[in-house]
Parts: sequence; structure tokens; C-alpha cells
Amino acid sequence: MDGLGRPTLYREEFAQQAYRLCLMGAVNADLARAFEEAPRTIDNWLRNEPAFRRAVKHGRQFADGDVAHGLYRRATGYTYHSNKVFLSDGEPMVIPYEVHCPPDVRAAVFWLRNRQPSRWRDDPRPKEDSVEREPPGPLMNADQEVRAPYAEIDDQRRNWWPGAEELEKAENAANGHSEAESGPGDAPKAAPAA
Repeated sequence: MDGLGRPTLYREEFAQQAYRLCLMGAVNADLARAFEEAPRTIDNWLRNEPAFRRAVKHGRQFADGDVAHGLYRRATGYTYHSNKVFLSDGEPMVIPYEVHCPPDVRAAVFWLRNRQPSRWRDDPRPKEDSVEREPPGPLMNADQEVRAPYAEIDDQRRNWWPGAEELEKAENAANGHSEAESGPGDAPKAAPAA
């Protein structure tokens, strides 16, 4: 069966061209347009031409890594060095300075929603909130009435990482409070006046 069908139009220089196109974000359909081939032909080249497959893979990985690094820097903030050029008595004077770009909230949210979707989803309500709760009892004070329906959510937020509970116990012990004196999220009780 080998040798039947149209011979491939693939040439070795296509690998380097595909690498450069993938650095610019090209997907298979873009490669097909660039090489003036059918998308199926690009799929065949990716399957049958190891150099082409490596070039596409490395180009995409490098481009994705570069974008991810830029997004990460934007999300966390960064500092860079630059120069300003002034004229002083007709002579150019170069003054180096440092520029700080603060973290970008939108970049951070985008990063977290994609990296940790279960913790940073768009839906602000946890699944447990779909259960109807009983209204607060008549003996609760006003502060408890407001906080009671949200106690479970507060506990989830407070204990979002595995060591949160141990840290809270250690902080209570360091402040001289037991769990009986202060519940999760309660402010420490004031010491009696002497």
C-alpha cells in the first residue's frame, strides 16, 4: 500500500516556518492557511514528520510559557529599570530610574480562576448555600442574627487551606484564649479590669 496516493508536498524548511508561526500563536488551521494546505494535510505532517511535530510543539510551548510568565508578572507586580534623557546646558544627560508596576487585579483573578477553578469560580455562592436555613431564634442578639446565616461560609473562608485550623488554635493559645472562650471568627474577649 505504501507509495499510493499523492506524494507529500512537505519540505524540511516548513519545520522552521511552523516554529515561527507557532511562536505567534498559530493553531493548526492557521498553519494550513499559511502553507496553503488542507487542515488534514497539517494533521498528517504532524503525525508523519517528526521535525515538523517537534517544531510546532516547541513553538507553542515557548509562546505559551512566555505569555504565562508575562501574565504572572502582571498579576504579582514587577519592577524594571529604565533611563530618562534630559538636556542640561545643551548636553544630553541620562538618568537611570526604577519603575514599579503594581499587581493587576484582573490578571490575578484570571490566573487564579484558570489555575484553581474550584476555589476562584465565577459563582460567588458555595454549593452548600442552596440549602434553606431556619431563621435565627428569638434569643440571639442583633449581631448573631446577622452573622448566623453566614457562619458556615465564614468557616469555609477561614479554613480554605489545610493548616488554618491549627494556626487558629495556636493563635488562641498564644493570646491566652481557649476555644470555649472564643469560637471561630469571634474577636478575643477582653480581660477583666483589675
